[in-house]
Amino acid sequence: MNRRRALECLFFFCAAGFLAYFLYEGALALGEETKNRPTAAQTAQAAQNRFETLRQQAQDANDAEAQFHLANAYYHGQGVAGPDPALALEWYGKAADQGHIGAQVMLGSLYDEGAGVPRDLQKSIAYYNAASEAGDANATERLAWIYFENEELENNYLKAAALFQSIAAHSHDAQYMLGYLYYEGKGFPQNYAQARHWFEAARAAGNTRPPADLAYIYERGLETPPDLIKAGALYAVAIKGNASGAEKHIAAKNRRCQDVFQYKLPPATITDCFLAAESGYAAAQYMSALLLINKAALGPQGRTAEDYLLMAAKQDYLVAQIDLANGYNKGAHGLPLAPEKAYGWLSVLATRPISAEMEKPYIEQAKNDLAALQGRIDAQSKTKGDILAIEYRQQIIQR
Repeated sequence: MNRRRALECLFFFCAAGFLAYFLYEGALALGEETKNRPTAAQTAQAAQNRFETLRQQAQDANDAEAQFHLANAYYHGQGVAGPDPALALEWYGKAADQGHIGAQVMLGSLYDEGAGVPRDLQKSIAYYNAASEAGDANATERLAWIYFENEELENNYLKAAALFQSIAAHSHDAQYMLGYLYYEGKGFPQNYAQARHWFEAARAAGNTRPPADLAYIYERGLETPPDLIKAGALYAVAIKGNASGAEKHIAAKNRRCQDVFQYKLPPATITDCFLAAESGYAAAQYMSALLLINKAALGPQGRTAEDYLLMAAKQDYLVAQIDLANGYNKGAHGLPLAPEKAYGWLSVLATRPISAEMEKPYIEQAKNDLAALQGRIDAQSKTKGDILAIEYRQQIIQR
């Protein structure tokens, strides 16, 4: 016991010694770091020295790179009392005159935006053009936007189109703008096939804007066969990406779809239902299923009532789940008898949380139908039904 206590004391004193040693070493290091840290006055003096060196290189050596950095210093107020736009402009000009691309782009931007100088599009164009001709793609794109956004410039869309085309291989924004110009017939003869080509190229390159434009082309069948399934998938992507125009467009179609059985609506409203369904609206998916069940229309590209019921059911749309369960269990709604699928959907319904009083009788009926079905099918079918129920629940949760 005494030996153990001695060992414990030895361990304690060793640990305490090591801790004290490390604290001492840390304090020494911190002291050295603090001692070597420059004061505010020293930091300011160092900045002033760097500025003076830069000024001498810019002024005495006529160094374009130094002139550009000196202009930046004056523009941002670094190393001087404060920003000096006039001196910044002077030194950007000296660097730009020597062909410094960064200075040319900066002057193009300043004159375009009227930042510290009166807005002057012609000067902006001249500076951007100089940088563009030297091979700067950023300047080319900015120049293209100036022509695109200013209709008062001569042949503005024609010039914008040529500039966007020249950098399209390396810019998905330029690809998108080519699609837009072809779509609108600005700078090019209107050509929806070319618009589609460039929109798809921009999307493949990572641009997030084309889905809504492509969706409209496929919806309307502009120089391509109408394709509601492809259009709907693209609208769904656009809506997920917060494209407000796409969301409003499809929401309006979904609202019209809900009235399709109440009023004598034109065939276009049926198309609205299918498009809203393909775009992911559960209510429109269910209404589309009813249209097909009642033989009021043919589904796009062979879509069936079962397809649309499944779409809505996987979005946890209660009436669609009920119709699927009844259809597979009793052959209703034009669905084939499929006991295992019926078992799966009835199991989903029987364990579904009741969120409103009106749901209670449907859930109770599902429990009764499930119990009756259990007495009619064998163990193997029950196992398959249980597996399907798990799959259906996972699909609903993932949505």
